[in-house]
Amino acid sequence: MDIAQHGLSFLVIDTNTPHELTDGGFAARRAASEACADALGLRFLRDALPEDLSCAGMDARAAKAWRADLVDSSVNRALDALEDAGRPCSFPRGWVRHAFHDMTLVGRASYLLQHADELGFAAFEEAGRIFTESFVSMRDELRVSRPEIDDAVQVCLDRGALGARIVGGGFGGAVMALIPTSQLEAAADAVATAYAVRGYAAPRFLPMVAGFAASHDWAAGADPTDIPVL
Repeated sequence: MDIAQHGLSFLVIDTNTPHELTDGGFAARRAASEACADALGLRFLRDALPEDLSCAGMDARAAKAWRADLVDSSVNRALDALEDAGRPCSFPRGWVRHAFHDMTLVGRASYLLQHADELGFAAFEEAGRIFTESFVSMRDELRVSRPEIDDAVQVCLDRGALGARIVGGGFGGAVMALIPTSQLEAAADAVATAYAVRGYAAPRFLPMVAGFAASHDWAAGADPTDIPVL
């Protein structure tokens, strides 16, 4: 995947806000997903979804509708399993919905970026929208964003980014935007200005080049217990 030939770049924004994980917020969200997986009789919540989440052959609208139906039915099934096990849901529904939602987004985005050469620029446009959809899910469903993150995403979108999302588990950290290379410097300047106006700590900017896709091979001896549920 050569995004440069399409006039695009990744911009990573270190929001200079530390990950606030000491209050157990991330652990509680992970535990919610693990409880659902256990109630379903599964080791990983990912196993509750179809193996193929690419929606290959579908256009963007059809793929989004398919994801929405799958996510809603999967959440209902997981929460029903908890109820049947005598362990009624004690956490926000959105926590589990995000886990399913984001896995479907990863499946589609991975397909788009792997096939971008044949799908053309439309693949990057849809992938960008998926990045933003993931951010909205982390903000509204998983509830792990914060004002510095929200503002960085919005400024990038206002400056022409195809999409932007949180990097990592949230509660602070970084934002990654897929943006026209011609807007890279202007977007960084706009984020820095917005942070100064709002009294935030100064952000740092890390242009990024896409490398080889990450992969795993559990059959070859990798320990799947090291793979997070969320």
